[in-house]
Amino acid sequence: MAEYLDFFNIYILGVMETFFQLYFLAKILKKKMWTPFYYLFAVGAVITNEFIPSGTIIGFVVFVLLISICGAFACHANFKDSILYATLTTEIMMLCSGIVNSLMSLQYPWLPAFFHEAGNIAVMLICEAASSLLSVFCYCIVYRYFSRDDLYPVDALCPADAPDTAMGMQQMFLIFVPILMIFIMSNYIKAIEYDFQFEILVDKGPAEHLFSHGQMLSMYFLGLASLFCILFSYKKLQQNFRLSTELSLLEQQEHSLNQYVEDVICCEL
Repeated sequence: MAEYLDFFNIYILGVMETFFQLYFLAKILKKKMWTPFYYLFAVGAVITNEFIPSGTIIGFVVFVLLISICGAFACHANFKDSILYATLTTEIMMLCSGIVNSLMSLQYPWLPAFFHEAGNIAVMLICEAASSLLSVFCYCIVYRYFSRDDLYPVDALCPADAPDTAMGMQQMFLIFVPILMIFIMSNYIKAIEYDFQFEILVDKGPAEHLFSHGQMLSMYFLGLASLFCILFSYKKLQQNFRLSTELSLLEQQEHSLNQYVEDVICCEL
């Protein structure tokens, strides 16, 4: 029975979760992807995750690269855009999963006996559904307010700001680096809490949790809020940059027009 539960949790639920991520990645990039590619890359990502767990930094990088390749080749999107939003959607998925798990652990003593049964598929489905719904909600916010066209709406007006230029690459790191730091710090705290808690003894007594479930919930929630704050700040930065560029262009046009008028007056005189 345990083998079936592991297969269901790792492959069935994992493929479904990755499928949703790929679907919203294509939506955020404002691209279309052939339906079989969703399942192909979802299965490939889950199988890869079995050999290199995504909870590690190397596993996270490999998983993001695989999703980015899907966005670049299957969706025909810019690779830099693809890797940025693949990192963002992966981090959102992990933080939402952490929020749901911490919330369930926090309420565990007051839940009905139905939830206390080991190997309960229904409980796994409920947790996965809650995590997926929260992830989808966050993906919809990103799609509505922070999609590729929202962050780079007028590349024709300001070509140096496009993501495939040196300046666009530097600006894109303003999002990518904080996202990576949030992942590193959240996994470091989680490793201390779950991997090393049994090495922490108090007066040779039983091991104690370094962080309560409420503290872990707050950490995941603040990490998720930080992602949206970073996106909002970057969007405002892009808008201010474009407004200053438009103002400079208008000033140049005004100067040219004034010079033209002066030339015309001088010719008439």
